[in-house]
Amino acid sequence: MTKLILIAIVFFLYYYWVFSSTGTILADLLKIRTRNIYLSMIMGFFFYFATIAFLLIPLEFIGNLKYIVLVYYLLAINILYAVILLLFVRFWFNYRLLDWNHLLFVLVFTMFIFLYYLKNLFITPSGQNLSNSFVLTFYNFNFNNGKVIFNLNSEVTLSANSTLSALPWFTNVSMWFAMTKLNPIDITTNLLDIFDALLFASIFITLLNNFSKKNSNKIIIGSLSLVTLLASKLLIYYFGYDAWHPENMLTNLFFVLFILISIYTNREYRSRNMPWIIGFIFASYITFDWDASYIILFTIYVTTWISILRFRTNFLKDFVKFSAVSSVCFIVYNARLKNLLLIFIFLALLLLMLFIAFLLYRNYTRIREIEFAIYERRRGFIFVIPIIFTIISVVIVLATNQINLDFWTLEKIAQPLFVQLELGRWREITDTVFISISFFFLGFALIWILFMERIPNFVAKTQITMLSILTVSFFNPLVGRFLIWIFNSQALLNNATVFIVALLVAVNTTVYAIKTKPFNFKWSRFFPPPKKLTFKHKTKITRK
Repeated sequence: MTKLILIAIVFFLYYYWVFSSTGTILADLLKIRTRNIYLSMIMGFFFYFATIAFLLIPLEFIGNLKYIVLVYYLLAINILYAVILLLFVRFWFNYRLLDWNHLLFVLVFTMFIFLYYLKNLFITPSGQNLSNSFVLTFYNFNFNNGKVIFNLNSEVTLSANSTLSALPWFTNVSMWFAMTKLNPIDITTNLLDIFDALLFASIFITLLNNFSKKNSNKIIIGSLSLVTLLASKLLIYYFGYDAWHPENMLTNLFFVLFILISIYTNREYRSRNMPWIIGFIFASYITFDWDASYIILFTIYVTTWISILRFRTNFLKDFVKFSAVSSVCFIVYNARLKNLLLIFIFLALLLLMLFIAFLLYRNYTRIREIEFAIYERRRGFIFVIPIIFTIISVVIVLATNQINLDFWTLEKIAQPLFVQLELGRWREITDTVFISISFFFLGFALIWILFMERIPNFVAKTQITMLSILTVSFFNPLVGRFLIWIFNSQALLNNATVFIVALLVAVNTTVYAIKTKPFNFKWSRFFPPPKKLTFKHKTKITRK
């Protein structure tokens, strides 16, 4: 146990340095204004995983790759990554060691670790979490003097196209097993909890620094925000996304994206290079779940619309930056599936972005005219995609004579929720209620989009707008059949995840709209100031 605790501390310090240093270097090179180091840590967190994923792409085309080769390859990548960070020491060796955010971060991180300990005791999440038997399939063990000694199993191989799918689960911490030889189950579960706590402690500091008002009571608001964030994480755990669930980091990715987009669309903190960071975070999804390609595509579309609704110009630049790196991932993903139609579609999208980038460089006046035309007709354009998708979906339903909504059942869209609440007994009632709720949200989303410009600005407006556009365009029960036909059943797999995360982010940011007065301690009540001594000068009287 003592050795495991020491390894956990070293693991924490190493990745704290890697993520914060990476984020600080990115912020400095791209000239992104940040209020605290922990926004930089969030950027560094996903940039690190995106970099690893791209370096692993060549291994995707190797058949029967030894798992032990993948582990040591990752170890070599991490050593090289650390060396590069040391070469850029002048960018990150400027931490403000006396910043109160560091103490607050350690406190919040400790609270999240304690929360994970409690949930492991009292909560049994549903979903495809790591099982001990699955972890042990990658290791072999023998007994020596009554002790169990584990070793990486050199016989385990990964088939082609599965190298990246093994990474998000536990491979990135398996290299720590290679260095320590501890129980792989303890290494995997505890170190993945540390990853999760690092990210969410950084999210809390970012929320507190970027959304709290100057004249608000940060102690009260921060406490409410922390309780809300802890409750949100528990809810995510309860519905199946534990720290070692394969899609847990994907859930965290959407959590971060919605927050960063809100920060970016705030004029006070807008930076022209922030879309590049958001684009890299979009692309890091390949580290966590390749099958999330379509929901990432949908989210990029909605993010571009948020930029259009917020800014009159430069939103086409934002679109190129949001989607440039992810488009390459979409092409590689469909190449793995051998889906020629979607390969050509995403190649066309990539060529379109290159053409837009060329015009931005050579003839920005023409681009500005296009942007102005789109902005002036934004309310009509926003319904183009939903109308097209709905018409095609209705035609498909009528042509196949499947006039039902089986593709939009709770069991298919939110399977962890369906299992955790044990709703199988009331399947028909559950489906009816869920479809009714879906159409309710659709109606709310339509009303919000039509009247959102009349609604005064508040902290959660961006999240609600994103959720509304997602609902009308892609979560609309009427377009589900088309999405499954053009993509596959995975197109709707993560809808419930994104929907729940968007709601949770809206709740977490709405906390900062609460008006509180800062404490005004009057120390004079307890320590009255000393009385000032006054001297009266006698005036001299002169006789005439």
